Amino acid sequence: MSYEKPRVRKGWIEKRYSREDLLIGGREQHERLARITEVTKDPELSPVTRFRWDADRLTLTQGRVSPAPSPVAGSPAVWAPLRRLAGKLDDLSSTLVHGDITRKNLVYDGKCFQLVDWEPALRQRRSRRATLMYTEPYLSERDRFDQRLSVETDKISFFFVCWRFIHGGNPIERARDLVRARTRREGAVTPIPECDFLELPFRDLPCLAKESGQWSPCESRTENAEQRGKRRVPRDPR
Repeated sequence: MSYEKPRVRKGWIEKRYSREDLLIGGREQHERLARITEVTKDPELSPVTRFRWDADRLTLTQGRVSPAPSPVAGSPAVWAPLRRLAGKLDDLSSTLVHGDITRKNLVYDGKCFQLVDWEPALRQRRSRRATLMYTEPYLSERDRFDQRLSVETDKISFFFVCWRFIHGGNPIERARDLVRARTRREGAVTPIPECDFLELPFRDLPCLAKESGQWSPCESRTENAEQRGKRRVPRDPR
């Protein structure tokens, strides 16, 4: 069965998958579906998401969110929903990866940024090819090498989501700069911004994104590991 586009049915968004296209082990599959079902009961994180097997076909149903106008980029109103989402992601980071925390997968309901589109497998067969379910170029160097999606990729994509809401505009070119900055010198990966924040909790990333408004990859390449270790994340202005 080829990939089917989502359908809207009576207030629910429905997606269907073939079992053979979900490139994930049986036990791991069961645990991921159960975990997504559990965490999406939290209305401050995501709309309710459910799964149903019918023979070798999986149906995902996701509740629809009534969107409200997003807070104006750079305004104080962006901080509360970003921090709320960051706290939820910190709670999940050891047990569940989303893989594609991008602007298109965040819906503002007037109070929270709700995270939608929880894929049943982070690696799927699309157009006869094994595909990681993320948006280019928001992928960590380690995940690119290992061909998987982990909390590192979630942090990178969330960092650029924060950058967009704090500074406005589309940060895609800066993300591409981050990817292009991954050059090797004498067998070592050149220091790049992701080295600065992959070990930070999600809750620190909105403030780091605010600090990084004038970031350039050249600045990162000239900063040594000791300097990066001393860098402090600024406090939330609120």
